Amino acid sequence: MIQRLIAAGLAALALVAMLAACGSDPTATPVPTATPVPQATPTPVPQADPTPTPEPMAMYSDELQAILDGAEAEGTINIRTSGMSSTEREILAAGFEERFGFPIKIEVFEQHPSQYSTVLAQEAEAGKVQSDMTRGGSSPHQAGVINAGGSQEMDFSILAPLFDDAGQARLQELNDAVDPSIAVSCLADTASPYAIVFNPNLISKGDVPTTWDGLTDQKYKGVIGMMAGGFPFGTLALNWGEDRILQFAEDTKANEIQVISGGSNGVTEAVITGEASIGVASISTTLEKKDAGAPLDFVLPSDVNVLFLLNTCVLDGPNPNMAQLFVTWYAVEGRTLASGPPTYTFNMLLDETGYAQELKDEFNLGSAPFAYFTGGTEAQMRTEYRNKVMDIWTGQ
Repeated sequence: MIQRLIAAGLAALALVAMLAACGSDPTATPVPTATPVPQATPTPVPQADPTPTPEPMAMYSDELQAILDGAEAEGTINIRTSGMSSTEREILAAGFEERFGFPIKIEVFEQHPSQYSTVLAQEAEAGKVQSDMTRGGSSPHQAGVINAGGSQEMDFSILAPLFDDAGQARLQELNDAVDPSIAVSCLADTASPYAIVFNPNLISKGDVPTTWDGLTDQKYKGVIGMMAGGFPFGTLALNWGEDRILQFAEDTKANEIQVISGGSNGVTEAVITGEASIGVASISTTLEKKDAGAPLDFVLPSDVNVLFLLNTCVLDGPNPNMAQLFVTWYAVEGRTLASGPPTYTFNMLLDETGYAQELKDEFNLGSAPFAYFTGGTEAQMRTEYRNKVMDIWTGQ
């Protein structure tokens, strides 16, 4: 009995084992993986913007802002001048764009001031001035254009907020320095010394007078050409005083001077043709013609160096807003970007550096003073003195 029970148990165990062998999965059941605990996302630290925030634009008056907007829309300036190199145009265009943030196209209408003063007056009378600014003319050249209605009459102080304190002071000085008759449209540009010019085919350099008083020597009777308008003797009078300059006028009249129209251009032409063998003219005009082959040379007077002021003026042309903006910027800042001999920045005269000092060194002038005018009062005095000189010369 017991044996049958044992046998039955063993059989049952064998059956279980067989069933287990037939139905089990040979791959071990994987251990459950723990669910990860969510992690907090770190808040990013704000980083500085690599592009700097632009400075807020200066707040200008409505009138000045209109000039800036109009200049940007016009985009062009046409300059009436005796010459401007491509290099100078490139320098000025780059400087202007850097300063104001928009480009400018600079066009040049080449004409000498002695010509453009007449042509621009004719254009004004016809109602169509073709340029926007002039550069390089003296006050008589510009006055004719203004009187014919070819220039804009403007208040340069409107544009003063474009500059810092030093620039504003310079703008005022450059406006004060011009002849009062053209101050409504012009700023001082550059200066060139007056010289005693001569034709070396007619007189040797050693025989040319070396001082202003030398022009009264009787050995030069009838051969000296002087500029109509009394230039530059109104400016010389600021150094000499009224009594001395009027006596000089009397003495030169007695020396039978020839009064020649056309400024420095007219006098140098008279010397070239032999109408006069000696004359008084600016170095810049003299060198321009000498370099072109004309029989001209000059001597700088050793007693006083009288400076000839050239101007830049706003015309009533096709780009009126650009004219106002460019002329003002050019005179205050742009001119210094491209300045060089034979002219130099007007303000450099104040400390006699640059080309002014170079002239003294080149011609061994030592301590000879420079005579020039600054401010409206001196400009008015200079005009009155030269008119008195002219009155003596013409017998009025």
